[in-house]
Amino acid sequence: MGLGKTVQVIAALRRLYRFGRLQSCLVVAPRTLLVNWRRELSKWAPELAAEAPDFRDSGFTMAFWRGVLARSHVVLATYEEVRDLWPYLEEKPPELIVADEAHRLRKADSQVSQAVRRINSDRLWLLTGTPVERDAADLACLLSLLEPRRYAIDDDRLGLDVLRSRVRPYLLRRTKESVLPELPTATEHTAECELLPTQRDAYDEVIRSLSSSGSAEFLALFNSLRSICDWEPVSGDSAKLDRAGDLVQAGAAHGRKTVVFSFTVGPLRQFTERMRRAGIGCQLLIGEQPLEARERAIARFKSDPGCAALAASMRVGSEGLTLTEATQVVFINRWWNPSANAQAIDRVVRIGQTQPVDVHYLTCVNTVEDRLQPLLDRKSLTFDELIDKLRHDRQVAAELLR
Repeated sequence: MGLGKTVQVIAALRRLYRFGRLQSCLVVAPRTLLVNWRRELSKWAPELAAEAPDFRDSGFTMAFWRGVLARSHVVLATYEEVRDLWPYLEEKPPELIVADEAHRLRKADSQVSQAVRRINSDRLWLLTGTPVERDAADLACLLSLLEPRRYAIDDDRLGLDVLRSRVRPYLLRRTKESVLPELPTATEHTAECELLPTQRDAYDEVIRSLSSSGSAEFLALFNSLRSICDWEPVSGDSAKLDRAGDLVQAGAAHGRKTVVFSFTVGPLRQFTERMRRAGIGCQLLIGEQPLEARERAIARFKSDPGCAALAASMRVGSEGLTLTEATQVVFINRWWNPSANAQAIDRVVRIGQTQPVDVHYLTCVNTVEDRLQPLLDRKSLTFDELIDKLRHDRQVAAELLR
């Protein structure tokens, strides 16, 4: 959320080490954020030795792990590495585990959540701006990780209000209003787009296939319709990408940088190529890239005046990054989980931002996109519930597509 969680943790680590109350610490974070942790540690705690060992090395042994703990104050690792190598951590646990973007642990049956639960560290700190992404089960899982004797994984049965009241005395929560009341505002806009002829033809063809075959593959059809709204892969035509390009170029003409988000990678690749053909500097940030490529993309966007846009996947770009160089955010496709959208916007609207920010949601009219949100509101469905309905409830699925 940009409220200084990383700096607070580093300050606490310095104090614990200074007074001899801590011997080893493991920071677990998404891969993209490891560089940020190293940078912040060197800035705020240069006396602490930080190491990000190659856990994938075939020579990684128990003796190697013990050596890493012995020579480092802070060890940095990804969630995937903790998931795969928890036996080492279980046998020789660090005294403190710090889980950044801890909502990654919200699914109790996931391998990484189970791995963290089995590591017997003295302390566990969870850092997240979104402890509840879907429902009370998210918060119940995180609480059971922190205090397994006080909270149970199935405490979601108590309801979100009860859980919130129980956790309130133990929760350190900061809001933007309390930290920086003068933070510039973010103004949201919905930009309506008409499908281009090739998109409309492809869209109608999917509808015809449903009518003629009576297919029960509602989820696949739903995803196909959404995908066509983003771009038509055969021709490459896209009303949304056209509008996003116009917004980026208009912003660049006034010295503004733009972050363009999408949940799927295809539109981002297409958009980046379009910008480059138009002579507009644009960097791509997706999970398929090596970590070094992601670092270069972020650094170029931040420091190069000629780089007007960063095309980022929501998976990679919505966690932990500070992108206050941008004053404009564009969503090629909007996710129907408000916390996910908020996480992305918070990359730009956070401490360090001095300019007003414009947020643009692109949506195609007369399609499943502009008709779905009112239906969700009317039925009080979350997006996860909607997907479940598309998979299992033929009557609701048919109504949604109709």
